[in-house]
Amino acid sequence: MKIKKEAHKWLIECDHFDDFPKCLNPTSLKTNHIGDLSEGDGHNDALFTYILTLQSEGMSKDEIRESIRTINDFILKEPISDNELNIILFINL
Repeated sequence: MKIKKEAHKWLIECDHFDDFPKCLNPTSLKTNHIGDLSEGDGHNDALFTYILTLQSEGMSKDEIRESIRTINDFILKEPISDNELNIILFINL
């Protein structure tokens, strides 16, 4: 897992687990390569499409915002700026 482009180790044992984010629940059998996208690869379009997918799964606007921010911070190879992310979320939600 990466945080701010820095790789971190997975914990093998843990006493407490956080709630599993809804955005990580499978939404279809289609493979999603959103984590492999870099700047110029269309990650804005991919996030927009994923917002539509999350809406179709019945997620609330707040859950979708949190999910997209989590994807940006922890999954995207190169996270987009907060300003750009806010524009994507404002336009689509």
